[in-house]
Amino acid sequence: MLHGLLRVRGFTQDDAHLFIREDQIEAEMAACLRFGLDLLSFFGFANVKAFLATRPADFMGELAAWNDAEAAIKRVLDAAGMPYEVDEGGGAFYGPKIDLKIRDAIGREWQCTTFQLDFQMPQRFELEYVAQDGSRKRPIMIHRALFGSVERFIAVLIEQYAGAFPMWLAPVQARVITVSEKAEAYGREVEAVLRAADLRVEADLSADKLNAKIRRAQLEKIPYMLVVGERDMAAPGGVAANPRRQAAARGFHRRAGEDLGRGSGGPVARRWPGGFGIEYRQRAGGKSIARPGGYHGRGPVSATDNYRVGRRIRVPEVRVIGADGGQVGIVPTHEALRMAEDLGLDLVEVSPRAVPPVCRIMDFGRFKYQESKKEKASRKHQSTVVLKEIKFRPKTDTHDLDFKLKHIRRFLGEGNKVRLMIVFRGREIVHPETGQAVLDLVSKEVA
Repeated sequence: MLHGLLRVRGFTQDDAHLFIREDQIEAEMAACLRFGLDLLSFFGFANVKAFLATRPADFMGELAAWNDAEAAIKRVLDAAGMPYEVDEGGGAFYGPKIDLKIRDAIGREWQCTTFQLDFQMPQRFELEYVAQDGSRKRPIMIHRALFGSVERFIAVLIEQYAGAFPMWLAPVQARVITVSEKAEAYGREVEAVLRAADLRVEADLSADKLNAKIRRAQLEKIPYMLVVGERDMAAPGGVAANPRRQAAARGFHRRAGEDLGRGSGGPVARRWPGGFGIEYRQRAGGKSIARPGGYHGRGPVSATDNYRVGRRIRVPEVRVIGADGGQVGIVPTHEALRMAEDLGLDLVEVSPRAVPPVCRIMDFGRFKYQESKKEKASRKHQSTVVLKEIKFRPKTDTHDLDFKLKHIRRFLGEGNKVRLMIVFRGREIVHPETGQAVLDLVSKEVA
């Protein structure tokens, strides 16, 4: 039941506020409308209904301003060429609005996206701007909520796909399933390769039967199931051993790449590192099983913590270092992207502060995988130093002193650090020399 998300007591909303001139109403509302329709289309909502909500009975402001604003919004909807309905009296008290409603699984309409004109808030807050002629004028505000209630949007989205999200949106994009315990290490290797390519992947290494694992993945609506077994491990060199397997691997690459490309709104442009043997099933076509011996292909480009990759490089020109390490020179960014794509590699910004920024053509997925291996190896040689605090009283008896000295020697022998503290009580603080004597004694004993 998702109705609890559709009607919540408190909701989260992506509410932006745009301050515009009066002569910008049509252009800005048209831009908002395009933005909202593109967003809903991106998530797969094709049957979107638009509503023009007009002046309510308890409206505020001047009637002439309301009439002009409603006429401007009507012209925007007419120019967009999409059918719409007039919601008489459905506007907010501060201005008319455009509502975009989407349908849930049983045909109910829910308002999510909305664009509202507001004449009143700028007036209430006495907002002004300096016009081109030097005079002071009052702006108009647009409330732009693309998702509207995020909780409601998520609920309708889940119903839209019945939980079977497309690959780019699925929380888990692929699951590696082992045939037996012997393939467990190999399954982890496949999982690591896919993770290095920024796929959200899990591995089912349980001792359950293969059919049970596949059934579990189907019920959880995982887009791709990658089944690995002993004969996949035995394939020398990954894809080279069996042409039929190689063709099946390309099929998996093509399907996964197309899914991710549709989600990102652009072409996939990265090689996935390494080769491995897999058997895969696609969620929608689980009856036919292909057994590729490896996967060499191009995967998705995504945002990273430290690098801009591919289309995320927005400068007009870059200095390019080729895949062989040689200097290519300064070229337009679109040309550098084409050079990388022709080689089946990625364009990675390695020095963003340079003028122009320095980019290198490389296999970014393999680079990240190697970096993660280096990081894991370096962590193995790291040691953690713990600071131990030992407290003494100014009058610590011999037994307690020997007991604490024994622990201090053990802590230091383990490579840790020790901090000594003298705790005074009441009037003992007027005799600090007693505490200093204890510290000197301990230092002498452990020296």
